[in-house]
Amino acid sequence: DGAKRHYNIIVWSSILKPIVFFYVSAKARDALSALVRVTKIVFKVIMIELFLILSFATMACHLYFEFHPFRNLSSSFLSLFELSTTTVTPSLWFPVYSQYKHSAFFFILFLIICVFYMHSLVLSVVFQTYIQAMKLIRERSFTDRQEALNLAFLALRPKCDTEGNDIKMVEVNDVKTVLKIV
Repeated sequence: DGAKRHYNIIVWSSILKPIVFFYVSAKARDALSALVRVTKIVFKVIMIELFLILSFATMACHLYFEFHPFRNLSSSFLSLFELSTTTVTPSLWFPVYSQYKHSAFFFILFLIICVFYMHSLVLSVVFQTYIQAMKLIRERSFTDRQEALNLAFLALRPKCDTEGNDIKMVEVNDVKTVLKIV
């Protein structure tokens, strides 16, 4: 029973370590907030990309329904998603191209829009959002340091008692405020 209790304490302490880490570390909180900011924006861009693939899948279902990868919307969407990642590039559109030569325009347009435009857009949005988040973190860190320095100088200033005599003590509230910011 004692070993099981010791094991439960270890499990709970390992689960709570990240929470304590984020509570204590300002840098970890900043990194997490930057990650959340990037994730929100990238999610929107990926939804746009998936909608674009869905639109092309609808057209492919209508144009090339006699081919197995384009028989229904779900298989067409999956096939074009695989094509957008360039994992099945020739094997997917060669059978269609061998029967319909004009299908090359459809697949080339799809590849140009998805691979060269949308994937680049996703990467650039991730990079730009990350740069903006880091800029905000640096600015906030700078202002926090400036505020801490100002409070430290205020804390070092001599205080006066009721009779006007200088008291060479630092108030506890000033020290607490400085420690909270740092």
